[in-house]
Amino acid sequence: MSGKILTEYAIINRIVEANTGLKQKPADTRKINVVLEGGGMRGVIGAGALSAFESLGRLAQLTVVHNGDFALAVKSLNKEQESWEIIAYRNAKGIAAVADKISATSIGAPLSLFAVTGDARLTSPIIFHDMAGTKFLDMKRMKSVIWALATKEVIGSNGNFAPPMDLKYAKDLVENELHFDALKENRVPIYFAAANLDTMKLEFLGIQPADETDTLDRFEAACIIPGIGGYPKVLNGHRYSDSMASPLALMLQQGLKDDEIYVVISTRSLDNRMIAKTGIADRATNLAARLVLKNDDEYKAYIRLCAENKCLGRVATNEGYDKGNFYFTGASLGYKTPSNSTTDEHILKDATDDSYLNTMRSLAPVLAVVLQNSGIELKNVNEGLANLQAPGYWNKCMEPKPERRFSLSGGKSAFTKING
Repeated sequence: MSGKILTEYAIINRIVEANTGLKQKPADTRKINVVLEGGGMRGVIGAGALSAFESLGRLAQLTVVHNGDFALAVKSLNKEQESWEIIAYRNAKGIAAVADKISATSIGAPLSLFAVTGDARLTSPIIFHDMAGTKFLDMKRMKSVIWALATKEVIGSNGNFAPPMDLKYAKDLVENELHFDALKENRVPIYFAAANLDTMKLEFLGIQPADETDTLDRFEAACIIPGIGGYPKVLNGHRYSDSMASPLALMLQQGLKDDEIYVVISTRSLDNRMIAKTGIADRATNLAARLVLKNDDEYKAYIRLCAENKCLGRVATNEGYDKGNFYFTGASLGYKTPSNSTTDEHILKDATDDSYLNTMRSLAPVLAVVLQNSGIELKNVNEGLANLQAPGYWNKCMEPKPERRFSLSGGKSAFTKING
């Protein structure tokens, strides 16, 4: 059995054990590190994959409930997923809840917080509905950035301009929807990668779940893009911003280990992660950064840091990618991904579905084998695998009615308003 297949079995075995108490022998004792990539609105891809891991945990529970009838378990899962009122999911543990460590950057930061509380399914509509449109990202406001650069009135100062990205709006969404009480019970170490603009180094900011304000501040530090999102976030006297790092760069910075498993929740194809491509969006982002950095030397150092964080993916590949201890999901499964600035909720919703279904179809057969090896006598496996479907509640979130969607997040808002 290849290293890649063994890694898949180890991941699913951990999920099965956490959700059912069943153990497969011999047990794989390798630690599991989850790495969440950034990518702006492409975060729906990571959200879909994380939701799939939660569904795999729930599917394991339902298979036991239905005495090994896999087709009936899938049917029950599909029925539950037609509604937002999925109380059972609160007790279903996905990959984030069973990991030994989580590292995240940019949009991956809030995804990690929802995933460890069992609410990964909430993150997709937050992105494709609440953040779609112009409330969060309005590229027309780039005119303000261009004008500020042209006039040089506010460069390096605390002058006023209208950044295209409103990170406060995203922060408010997280604050209102995140189940902080559940987060406080989390025992999985979470680290947000951020660029320290004073030292020009990549740093990993540890999250303290008991401190709600500090958690939100660190989320902001890991997500804010200089210029595009306004001024860098100041923490403990240092300025921080989005690290622009590839997931492989994050792993290399922390040290790759042969005896550990790396579950990479990616939002870009493998080829795009291996090389540092500089498109129009990248160039615009780089130019906007000049607006809020102190001088030309600091600006050049920041551009170098971002390039290094992207190019380190090549080195990470040589260091460990071929050793079989990596599992890539999300965009790595080979379908077309949307732009990181896409605000069309239908495109983003479809990307969520693709990511969810590809992850489920990749790992559900492994789940069946692990359950069988754990002592469950399975029936109707092929029928069950053929009937896997994307959650219906994502479709309901896009409907004009009902006007409100019920949220089980336990956040500050019991209901989240959705506009038809």
